[in-house]
Amino acid sequence: MGYIIPEKKLRMSEAIKTDLHVVVFLDRQCVIAQCLEYDIKADEVIGWHPYLDVAPMTSTLSLDRLRDKFADAFIAQIVLNMHHGDPVLVNVPAGPLRCQKWFEVSQKFKEKLVLDMHKWFKKDFYEIPELPEKFTFEFGGI
Repeated sequence: MGYIIPEKKLRMSEAIKTDLHVVVFLDRQCVIAQCLEYDIKADEVIGWHPYLDVAPMTSTLSLDRLRDKFADAFIAQIVLNMHHGDPVLVNVPAGPLRCQKWFEVSQKFKEKLVLDMHKWFKKDFYEIPELPEKFTFEFGGI
């Protein structure tokens, strides 16, 4: 899987963070994965949800599916920045303060999520100067 971005001269911030933290928490009938360093999140509906007409196909939480959704949301933010020629992740604010406090007291997951940028972005099609080789996410759940 990869994305093709129009060729543009992309600017990269020297302050880009690559070792990131994600807190996972329940909010009504959704499980949310919220990044602390950047305000990027993904959610997974579990059970019946008041805003949906029907119950979702599954009523159990799949952490793998939630991680995949989070990875997609994170990559989508990078693609959006690239498409507009903006510095990658520079104008994305930090996650909510309450999430940072929750992560401090959370139980950490054993496996980290590693996003290899060379697998997501094919350099044959466009130039991506100074894009970090990978992002590593430590997940913690409350």
